[in-house]
Amino acid sequence: MVLVEYMRIDNLRLIDFFQYLDTNSRERLSKSDFRDGVANLCLPLTEHHLDLVMEKVDLKKDGYVDLEEFMTVHREVSRQSHSEQQRPDPKGRRTRVGQPTENTQRNRRKTKQIPQREGQGQHQKKEVRGTNPAARRG
Repeated sequence: MVLVEYMRIDNLRLIDFFQYLDTNSRERLSKSDFRDGVANLCLPLTEHHLDLVMEKVDLKKDGYVDLEEFMTVHREVSRQSHSEQQRPDPKGRRTRVGQPTENTQRNRRKTKQIPQREGQGQHQKKEVRGTNPAARRG
């Protein structure tokens, strides 16, 4: 699935990606949440592809995807990907899982971070006292 591949290439954790898409903090994603998140990340998915993603990920068929459903599908896709990596290539050589290829190394160099939404990951600055010797006098 495209979203799982995106997370793998950009080395994103599932929970971080889910929370990024869950803009309303409802702990479930609608199709419009997927659409908005994909658009913000500039992923080239059409409306048809979003329909396919929702069909595959919405295991309960209630129109929403919760974290449990997202994790289940992620696990299945990861297993399929893992088993495909163990297949011999056409020349009879066996590839090892986790062995970096030229493409993997190139992708690691240009990994992008999910843009921060307003209010996420921001820390308040703390005032540090007593670091200036001149300020202690007096």
